[in-house]
Amino acid sequence: MTQQQVMNQRAEPGQPDAPAAGDQLARQEAIKQIERGRRFRVRAIAGTVGMIVLAAIWAPTEYHNAGGWPTALANGPLAAAIPGGKAMP
Repeated sequence: MTQQQVMNQRAEPGQPDAPAAGDQLARQEAIKQIERGRRFRVRAIAGTVGMIVLAAIWAPTEYHNAGGWPTALANGPLAAAIPGGKAMP
């Protein structure tokens, strides 16, 4: 049962135990904010998992197509920072 269904089953306005209109509005806004946060987290996790899967597919494909790992960085100006790199003269 969703929160909206629970809220709809509550006492109707005019009954003694019904929440005040301001409380009801605050409750609805809080529920919306919680749902937005949940949607953000789900989308962020899905994007992260997607990027990991993409990288896991791309890396072996690049290795296979290039006949090994690319060596452009190993001979470039940052070669000293790469293990096995050769500094340019």
